[in-house]
Amino acid sequence: MIITITGKTVNMSFKDLVSLEDIRMLAEHGVTLMKARITLRSLKADGTPLKPYSTKPISIPSRGVGTGSPLVRPAGVKKKKKSVFFPGGYLQFRASAGRSTTKDLILSGNLMRRLRVKIIVGNAVYVGWMGSKHELIAQQLDTQENQLLFAWSDEEIDDVADRAVDMIMRGLGEPEP
Repeated sequence: MIITITGKTVNMSFKDLVSLEDIRMLAEHGVTLMKARITLRSLKADGTPLKPYSTKPISIPSRGVGTGSPLVRPAGVKKKKKSVFFPGGYLQFRASAGRSTTKDLILSGNLMRRLRVKIIVGNAVYVGWMGSKHELIAQQLDTQENQLLFAWSDEEIDDVADRAVDMIMRGLGEPEP
């Protein structure tokens, strides 16, 4: 089984030992682990923390930001203003909007919701984002984190491999340990 996400590939050889549905389930499990690492633990694939949100001064449109609906709006904005200035950068905006200041990559939640198994061809699984807008955002974030954000951690690979072995053993009629 080959799992590819944004050009990064993990090879696991289970040819003819697991079904297509099993391969899909294994890949989805890996995606779930990756999402949890990023959103709950704020870690890159190598186990280091994500870079903090920017403190570079920024202006945010008063209509709000985000890819979902409703948009996340700056707190206390008058409708007549076109934008709101945050001298403390995006970090200050998140705090004023009542969002976590620990980098979790969740503003609207759409980016993580759209990360999923896209297609399975043979024993190759392609994981990515539904919609080019989200793919572009993910690539930009991955670049900021030295290509270690949407990569597979060793822990995630080991967990998926262990789950695959369990599936194979069940298929062979072996009892689980």
